[in-house]
Amino acid sequence: MWLINNGDTDLDWNKNDMYINSGKISYFLSCLITEYWEFEEAKDLYFSMLNSPDDHSDDELNKQLLELKYEIIDQFHFLMNMLIYGRISLDFLKGWDLKEEFLRSKEYESNSEDKSICTFMSSLGEYLNKFPYKTWKKQRYTTEQLNTLPNEIEKYVVNILRSFFNFVQYWIEDEKEFWSLYYTKNLENIERQNNNNKGYIK
Repeated sequence: MWLINNGDTDLDWNKNDMYINSGKISYFLSCLITEYWEFEEAKDLYFSMLNSPDDHSDDELNKQLLELKYEIIDQFHFLMNMLIYGRISLDFLKGWDLKEEFLRSKEYESNSEDKSICTFMSSLGEYLNKFPYKTWKKQRYTTEQLNTLPNEIEKYVVNILRSFFNFVQYWIEDEKEFWSLYYTKNLENIERQNNNNKGYIK
């Protein structure tokens, strides 16, 4: 089963879908990159506060650390949008074992958090490159290419998720903390949309 933007399933790829969804994938990638910049901004502030502990209470430090983690969750939100518009199988996502992913990530021998981030960003580019996002270029897809795309996508999604959690594990302890942050941030987003004074669109 393949998800498309209106939530329907069991529909085959066609060229029109590909061009429309490619634009959406590009858009959500740009959102993800912006959220990553906000994460770096929050991280810099957190370390700045740590370097001047006499000027900040433990509550202030913890609040900034939480904000930093929420920026990671925001990246995950936009990542999921990218995968949905790429028609990743819902069964595939449901079968992803986040507990095992955290355990695997902690055993992964990465030189640094920066290297994990670079690998993650590279995997996103590799994923996008499977779609006709270059509106300035004539791109033709054969029936065979269209039919094999779903299986190819799963391979790239594995790379994306693994590299993402290689990065995440530097800041979030395990899958329980991750889902707790995820649900809490979702509630905050829903509240923002329900409150007209917040300036968010439903």
